[in-house]
Amino acid sequence: MRRVVLAIVMSVVMGSWVYGYHQQFLNLSYAEGLEFKQVVVGINHRFGREPFGDYGVFGTKGGASVGFGLRAGLGMDQVVSITSASSYDQFAVGYNKAFSFELGEKIFRYGADITYNTFNFGTTNEAGTISTGYIGQDKDRYNYTFNVIHNAYDEVFQWGYGFAWKVMDDFHVLAEYISPVEDLAKEGHLSLTLKYMTFGHNFLGFIANQNEAGNQQKLRGAQSQDFYIGFRLERIFDF
Repeated sequence: MRRVVLAIVMSVVMGSWVYGYHQQFLNLSYAEGLEFKQVVVGINHRFGREPFGDYGVFGTKGGASVGFGLRAGLGMDQVVSITSASSYDQFAVGYNKAFSFELGEKIFRYGADITYNTFNFGTTNEAGTISTGYIGQDKDRYNYTFNVIHNAYDEVFQWGYGFAWKVMDDFHVLAEYISPVEDLAKEGHLSLTLKYMTFGHNFLGFIANQNEAGNQQKLRGAQSQDFYIGFRLERIFDF
């Protein structure tokens, strides 16, 4: 956690901001929009209790699971990432490489995202890789992605689908689903996100049936159909 916070502070001190970053989806993998020497730092919260109840309007009185992240563009559609989450002391490093191909007049984006994740589900430290292949398409008013995921720690293959509707150039609505680890959860991870982009910032507010942040937790599904509120704030820099 300290390493991620230090990297975020250094980015804020040294970088200038840009508008162009565009990673459309909250939980799923897709082609990134980071150019060489562009960096995104972010923080996200998932509140621990259902909204509009005994724990406050947004469920904030039940605590929150907090995540930090940093993503850096290497050029040639390559991105590296460092993320952490308070849930189960998760820490991860990742690499994403995207490609394109044409089919008639349509242009498709595909690639691979590999993440090495460490966490602690009990009294011992654990680790596992999350390997994702994805394919999708960008359109004028929408885009989508389909993910095939190998969750090495739980020894299962999973799938995910995401759809993004571009209501306006700077305002998008995202819907995402990830199938559960069936031995652990009844329901898949479902989320609905409102995303607003300004000069140098992305603001994302969402509801989801998973209230814990982190790469490993997003794959483990949900125990019920209860929904929770969360948000993510991102700051974009160009070095």
